[in-house]
Amino acid sequence: MLQNRIPATLCRCSVLLILVIVSAAQAQNVPEELGKMFNYNSSAPLDLKQRVFDRLPSATIYDIDFASPIEGRVTGFLVIPSSAGPHPGVVFAHWGQGDRFEFLPEALVYARAGIVSIMIDYPWVRPQPWREPLFTSQTSDEQDKKTEIQAVVDLRRSFDVLRAQPSVDVSRIGYVGHSFGAQFGAILTAVDKRMAAAVLITGTPSYRAIFLEGKSPDVIAIQQQAGLQSLGKAEEVMRPLDAIRYVPFAAPVRLLFQFAQYEPSFSKQAMQSYFEAASQPKSIRWYPAGHELNDIHAFIDRSNWIADQLMVPALRKVISEQFKAQKRR
Repeated sequence: MLQNRIPATLCRCSVLLILVIVSAAQAQNVPEELGKMFNYNSSAPLDLKQRVFDRLPSATIYDIDFASPIEGRVTGFLVIPSSAGPHPGVVFAHWGQGDRFEFLPEALVYARAGIVSIMIDYPWVRPQPWREPLFTSQTSDEQDKKTEIQAVVDLRRSFDVLRAQPSVDVSRIGYVGHSFGAQFGAILTAVDKRMAAAVLITGTPSYRAIFLEGKSPDVIAIQQQAGLQSLGKAEEVMRPLDAIRYVPFAAPVRLLFQFAQYEPSFSKQAMQSYFEAASQPKSIRWYPAGHELNDIHAFIDRSNWIADQLMVPALRKVISEQFKAQKRR
């Protein structure tokens, strides 16, 4: 047969070429009215300032700040492995109540496998004078929308900072975002194709799914305090930032959705619809946890998935060795 006379390496190359062609055929551009909100001047100076926060055997943690393309300065951490490059890179994005510290332990594990990481603070958790409040009685719906847009643009700038590191392999960059970070990550997959893969952790598909359809005690309290009419007006303003509007345009970025089986903020039906709306390639995993997703298997799964997507077999080894060591204690 003909295929028996074709070298195995050529067959593998052909398969890869087919996959690239299929991904390209699936890829669609995000509508201009959605994407243009997140445009910025990528050629503007980064003005990156970094100071040593801590030195470890496997990595150096830098306390950084750089110029926001919109306003003020962006604060965060940059984690550089001690090993020689070239290194893959990961942008981490925290949840709404968190800050740059949320993913620092995870980034240090990744550094042991030779991965450079960056994680920033969103505008509403930055120190003064760069702090911008969000969802307060003093801010309007339009101001809240503007602040979230800045968070997304500042995350885009994080890719610039990461790619500017001389040891980073710009062809192997990933994204990991939790809650708000997952919402912003969904937007980024559509408007910024510099990542190869993205993990979206307990992200909401839309503001409606939480604030108008949510049944958790916190959401019910908000509904009673603000009133459904007021929330409906706010949802209309914030609707252009709904993650479900962007995930259909993620291809060729590969997606991993991690959801909580006991999610209090939005329904399983909303999560399933969100996943189904996303472009291929994609996968979904569920965990017996709440919105925080503090399940060790979720960490292991996304780490191994990132290892495969960014071609970092050392990360799988690090994860395996770490948890073998834990079992011996």
